[in-house]
Amino acid sequence: MLATMEVPRAATSNYGDLDVTHESGPLANVRVLVEKPCADVASVGVTGLSFQGERFDCGSIQGFVQATTAYAPIRPELRDDYAHFLVARRAPLELVA
Repeated sequence: MLATMEVPRAATSNYGDLDVTHESGPLANVRVLVEKPCADVASVGVTGLSFQGERFDCGSIQGFVQATTAYAPIRPELRDDYAHFLVARRAPLELVA
């Protein structure tokens, strides 16, 4: 099972492409999945689940940072250490070339 969403055609190269054979509500039968178009790997017989809600593109740096920022404060095992880290990191890092 994998989560699916509609994206603009111009953005499909950032995601995997699906060949959907049948849809029933939020469920779809997928004949072929091509991970990042132009790749030479495909999966057969996957069921896609269309979802609603917040989503983060963890394949990009910005999306990964957004997911971490949203997720860490609500996880008991991460919350306290993450909060302490943010307080300690108020000053930006100095980049050294």
